[in-house]
Amino acid sequence: MGFFEPPPPSIEPYEPEHVPEPWWGPPDDTLGTVLPIGRLCVRNEHVVMALTHATVHPTGCVLHVAGALRREDMTEERWSALQDAWRGRHHQRLRRPEQGPEPGQGPGQELPDALRRFGVRFPDGAKATTIEQLPGDGPRPVGPILAESHGGSGGRSNRRSRFHQDLWLWPLPPAVPFEFAVEWPLAGIPLTIIELDGAEITTAALNSTPFWPEDRPEA
Repeated sequence: MGFFEPPPPSIEPYEPEHVPEPWWGPPDDTLGTVLPIGRLCVRNEHVVMALTHATVHPTGCVLHVAGALRREDMTEERWSALQDAWRGRHHQRLRRPEQGPEPGQGPGQELPDALRRFGVRFPDGAKATTIEQLPGDGPRPVGPILAESHGGSGGRSNRRSRFHQDLWLWPLPPAVPFEFAVEWPLAGIPLTIIELDGAEITTAALNSTPFWPEDRPEA
């Protein structure tokens, strides 16, 4: 046996898999059902927003928003401000009631005009908006929750710009009509509400396909 010998193989400590909470976003082990919506939400001289479709999972659904900006007679300053606002550079989120207020954050706090806002409201009065902070680890939050999942822009120029935004709604809505709301003061969009069919969404969830059925997560 030689003097210098290779060390024994190290044993990696076992770390249990961290399973994302269902309210954080769509499951990564399920093929969601695509449900066409094709609804124009808002349109004015400079901005168009539409709900193109939903991707429905057993635990919730992704609402896909598409839109476009056009400059027309806007000043360079306002055009830049509008694009910056869409990219979230003026984002401000409020803590959910169960999280308690942050220092200096109290009732009556005004939201900046640059903040674009999406929300849902159910017939029983339950409501969720994208201005609320997403809960982290901890006890199961009180739903519903609406979170911005992915977003971006494309086809951008000095005159026109396109964008998209994915919104994760957890849990699934009730099987009744419910409200989808949009508001963006900087873009001249007042509070605008359209009605969506919750029954279509819950029915589509039955057709979603788990990649591994034995590991299908609970809602």
